[in-house]
Amino acid sequence: KREKRKEKRKEEEKKRREERGRERRKGEKKGGKKRRRREKKREKGEKGGKKEEKKGEKVKEGKEEKKRRKREERGRRRGKGKKRRRKEEE
Repeated sequence: KREKRKEKRKEEEKKRREERGRERRKGEKKGGKKRRRREKKREKGEKGGKKEEKKGEKVKEGKEEKKRRKREERGRRRGKGKKRRRKEEE
Protein backbone atom coordinates (compact mmCIF):
# COMPACT_ATOMS: atom_id res chain seq x y z
CA LYS A 1 0.00 0.00 0.00
CA ARG A 2 2.71 2.41 0.99
CA GLU A 3 4.74 1.57 -2.09
CA LYS A 4 1.76 2.36 -4.29
CA ARG A 5 1.46 5.81 -2.72
CA LYS A 6 5.18 6.32 -3.10
CA GLU A 7 4.94 5.40 -6.78
CA LYS A 8 2.03 7.80 -7.29
CA ARG A 9 3.90 10.64 -5.61
CA LYS A 10 6.92 9.95 -7.78
CA GLU A 11 4.81 10.16 -10.93
CA GLU A 12 3.20 13.44 -9.87
CA GLU A 13 6.59 14.88 -9.00
CA LYS A 14 7.83 13.91 -12.45
CA LYS A 15 4.89 15.63 -14.15
CA ARG A 16 5.40 18.79 -12.13
CA ARG A 17 9.08 18.81 -12.97
CA GLU A 18 8.38 18.50 -16.67
CA GLU A 19 5.98 21.43 -16.49
CA ARG A 20 8.49 23.60 -14.70
CA GLY A 21 11.31 22.87 -17.09
CA ARG A 22 14.69 21.41 -16.43
CA GLU A 23 15.33 20.11 -12.94
CA ARG A 24 18.11 21.61 -10.90
CA ARG A 25 20.81 19.68 -9.14
CA LYS A 26 21.07 19.80 -5.36
CA GLY A 27 22.45 23.14 -4.25
CA GLU A 28 22.18 24.71 -7.68
CA LYS A 29 20.89 28.24 -7.75
CA LYS A 30 18.59 29.79 -10.29
CA GLY A 31 20.50 31.43 -13.08
CA GLY A 32 21.23 31.53 -16.75
CA LYS A 33 19.36 34.77 -17.35
CA LYS A 34 22.50 36.64 -18.38
CA ARG A 35 23.62 33.76 -20.56
CA ARG A 36 20.29 33.65 -22.33
CA ARG A 37 20.38 37.40 -22.93
CA ARG A 38 23.90 37.08 -24.33
CA GLU A 39 22.80 34.29 -26.65
CA LYS A 40 19.86 36.36 -27.89
CA LYS A 41 22.15 39.28 -28.67
CA ARG A 42 24.53 36.97 -30.47
CA GLU A 43 21.69 35.73 -32.65
CA LYS A 44 20.76 39.29 -33.55
CA GLY A 45 24.37 40.01 -34.42
CA GLU A 46 24.98 42.49 -31.63
CA LYS A 47 27.99 42.20 -29.44
CA GLY A 48 27.00 39.61 -26.93
CA GLY A 49 30.10 37.53 -26.43
CA LYS A 50 32.01 37.34 -23.20
CA LYS A 51 34.82 39.84 -23.00
CA GLU A 52 38.04 38.01 -23.50
CA GLU A 53 41.05 39.04 -21.51
CA LYS A 54 44.19 39.95 -23.36
CA LYS A 55 46.83 37.31 -22.93
CA GLY A 56 49.39 38.00 -20.25
CA GLU A 57 47.49 40.95 -18.81
CA LYS A 58 46.18 39.18 -15.74
CA VAL A 59 48.93 38.95 -13.17
CA LYS A 60 48.91 35.80 -11.10
CA GLU A 61 48.20 36.65 -7.50
CA GLY A 62 50.47 35.42 -4.77
CA LYS A 63 49.59 32.70 -2.30
CA GLU A 64 49.20 35.15 0.59
CA GLU A 65 46.89 37.45 -1.38
CA LYS A 66 44.75 34.52 -2.46
CA LYS A 67 44.44 33.29 1.12
CA ARG A 68 43.57 36.78 2.36
CA ARG A 69 40.87 37.19 -0.27
CA LYS A 70 39.37 33.80 0.54
CA ARG A 71 39.38 34.63 4.24
CA GLU A 72 37.62 37.93 3.62
CA GLU A 73 34.97 36.29 1.46
CA ARG A 74 34.41 33.63 4.07
CA GLY A 75 33.97 36.31 6.70
CA ARG A 76 31.41 38.09 4.56
CA ARG A 77 29.45 34.90 4.11
CA ARG A 78 29.53 34.11 7.81
CA GLY A 79 28.49 37.60 8.92
CA LYS A 80 24.99 37.28 7.49
CA GLY A 81 23.85 34.60 9.93
CA LYS A 82 25.20 36.59 12.84
CA LYS A 83 23.10 39.63 11.92
CA ARG A 84 19.99 37.51 11.54
CA ARG A 85 20.51 35.91 14.96
CA ARG A 86 21.04 39.29 16.58
CA LYS A 87 17.78 40.53 15.05
CA GLU A 88 15.85 37.55 16.42
CA GLU A 89 17.24 38.11 19.92
CA GLU A 90 15.93 41.69 20.09
